[in-house]
Amino acid sequence: MNETLIETVTTATRWPMWVLVIAGVLGLLVIVMTWFNVRFVRSPLRRFSIVTLRTLTVFLLLLVLLEPAKTERLIRKVRSNVAILVDASESMRVPDGEVSRWKVARRWLTEPLSAWRESHRIERYTFGAQLEHIPEQMDVTTLEPSASTTYVLEALTALAEKTSGSDLAGVILVSDGVDNGALRWLQEGQESLTTEVAEVLDRLDAPIYFAPVGRSKGLADLRIVDVRGPSFTFVMNAASLDVEIEVQGRLPPQIEINLFEDGRPSRTERIKTRPKTYKYRHTIPFLPRTVGERVYTIRVAGLPNESYMENNEHSLLIPCIRDRIRVLQVAGHPSYDQRFVREHLKSNPNVDLVSFFILVDAEDDIRYPAHETSLIPFPVRELFEEELPGFDLVIFQDFLYRPVGAGAHLERIRDFVTNGGALLVIGGGRSFERGQYQNTLLETLLPVRLEGVFPTDESSFLDPYRPQITESGRHHPILRLLPDASENEQLLAELPLLEGINQVAGLRDGAITLLEHPELKDEEGKALPVVSIREVEKGRTVAITTASMWRWNFVHAGKGGDSHAYNRFLASTIGWLLKDPEMSPLRLALEPQVPREHEPVEVRLSIADPSFRPATDHPYTLSLYLLSDPNASEAELRIPLESAHYDSKRCQPTRCEAGERKKEATCGSLQCTSGPDGKDTFKITAPDPGVYRLVLTSRFDDRTLSVERRLVVDPGSHERSRIFDSEQLVEKLTERSGGRQISIRDTPDSIGLSAPVIELPERSRERPLWSHAGVLLLAVLLLGVEWAIRKRSGLP
Repeated sequence: MNETLIETVTTATRWPMWVLVIAGVLGLLVIVMTWFNVRFVRSPLRRFSIVTLRTLTVFLLLLVLLEPAKTERLIRKVRSNVAILVDASESMRVPDGEVSRWKVARRWLTEPLSAWRESHRIERYTFGAQLEHIPEQMDVTTLEPSASTTYVLEALTALAEKTSGSDLAGVILVSDGVDNGALRWLQEGQESLTTEVAEVLDRLDAPIYFAPVGRSKGLADLRIVDVRGPSFTFVMNAASLDVEIEVQGRLPPQIEINLFEDGRPSRTERIKTRPKTYKYRHTIPFLPRTVGERVYTIRVAGLPNESYMENNEHSLLIPCIRDRIRVLQVAGHPSYDQRFVREHLKSNPNVDLVSFFILVDAEDDIRYPAHETSLIPFPVRELFEEELPGFDLVIFQDFLYRPVGAGAHLERIRDFVTNGGALLVIGGGRSFERGQYQNTLLETLLPVRLEGVFPTDESSFLDPYRPQITESGRHHPILRLLPDASENEQLLAELPLLEGINQVAGLRDGAITLLEHPELKDEEGKALPVVSIREVEKGRTVAITTASMWRWNFVHAGKGGDSHAYNRFLASTIGWLLKDPEMSPLRLALEPQVPREHEPVEVRLSIADPSFRPATDHPYTLSLYLLSDPNASEAELRIPLESAHYDSKRCQPTRCEAGERKKEATCGSLQCTSGPDGKDTFKITAPDPGVYRLVLTSRFDDRTLSVERRLVVDPGSHERSRIFDSEQLVEKLTERSGGRQISIRDTPDSIGLSAPVIELPERSRERPLWSHAGVLLLAVLLLGVEWAIRKRSGLP
């Protein structure tokens, strides 16, 4: 760097051009007239002297009019700038031979500097989502590629704002060429550069030299570009996923696509590849068989010597719901109770109802064969052998099952319930103890016990009564007929009286009574249950030990009421039987449920006991499991939740000692205490990308309740799915800007990178030349001499 003083003479006149032109014309006219006046002077010397002096005077006056000034500029000469931009996105972690792309690219920040700095000023940057300047004294070995995306065009735009084109001799762009920003979506499907991209290059006004990293020619990669599926599915209704796949490198003979449902293999399909075709679309069907959240994972088999496997898998969270509820109603005889239950079910358009009524049974004195008294034969075999698994709910209403041959199928009914089915048994003169349910497989499913109970004709079992709501019933959603608790109890107290009740021995272990008789007792001295519920392994059962619930509809409406209480009671009962998530004592919600890697996830939960009373300050456990290998134990798949993963003051992690994770059931879980009203809200940090299930468990006496939610952690960017540039977008930028592709062995001379000297002004000064006394004296002198010569020549 050196300094140079440059002096120049310029005009500083403030007169407009037309004034200067007129002054010049007038000056020329004065000179011509002077020559015309002196043409008769005999002495040639005097004629020449007069014209010359007049010409000098006019010229001097014109110079004064132009206001000439002397400008002195002190300039500093510096070297031109070269910007080195290195891609620091996650795709740079991909191996490039024995080292990663990043280690190859990072050499550009150190190795060329000594040679290049002799002729250029070097500015170093990294870019991903934004352009970051690297200070000269910074140790670049501490840098790691962590940007979640690559924005090439945005980085060049930011560089153009930082420096003008005259200061920039060139840009060295070191990248794998994978762009996920404006450049990609502006140029998608375009052969030439769009106007927006060209404008950025014009503002930059410097050649771009592309230094590619990654063996794009020898790279083998099979990646899932996109997977699209429905936002939800219906149980037992076929659906499909649309998969888009892209191949880099040598084409395999076929592509194997595997579908997993909640980590379990579901389907495998193979598609044949076509010559010179590297993008494929395929539709893979699936059939959801159960209600609830399901995670469907598409995984493609890798290529031989594939460079990168993380983009071979993609997961979608798809809830599965019921489009129709299939209900089997079997009634022992036509009645008001049967009629109103059937009308309620028929009024719901989402219910597929199959109803059978026994018009004549063995107790009737009929002297005709059964086939002559039946509208249709009772299809006992078809119902209980073939069709039973297809129903969601079975209702036995005042049903004497033995005469119709259903007793031979009680084992199938038991399996139906224990595998997740729902059973509602409604009382009457042909049900419970009067239907000979004692000591049968059917009795083992009920919430009530019948052993040792025999039918009785005591009037007390037939008298009207008002059922009493139990403490458990006050909180249970089945009896929440109105939102407000006090109004709900008032409504229950105003409903019509019920008539008749079946006699039972008592409740089974784990069963809960919601409504009970105000006076009659069971063998244990407790009030006879009117409405009781029970969970049987995976299924649920409800026992209504009266055939007069219809009075809450028909009689109540006749007294000026309406059917809301009855219909709400039946709807809530069916909802609880079918495990409506809104009727679970434990509730767990995640927001978002498909977070990005390490993104905060809000956990909202509420805990109630089995009778739905809020569990305040009650212990619960929160565990996170990897949803992958279905054969692995929970302890092997548990992801420890350390203190850095949550922000709740009510939770403490269970520490894992070395080797303890696989054998300890609670190792790595959070042990927490519920807040007021059994509710709690806090945040956890999403783990590494993958599919997980978050399980909430809480123990009440000898019973453990649990609920779980799926958690699908997205990598959060396209960086982990795209590791090669299939469209050569950066090469198009290079060509348009006047640069070319280079390697780390190139020098400024071999690249053709000029080393112009940039002149930066330090200071300047301007001195007027016309505003000087000598100029005036010279003008007077010239006019005086001319006057003297004119007088001697006899001129005026």
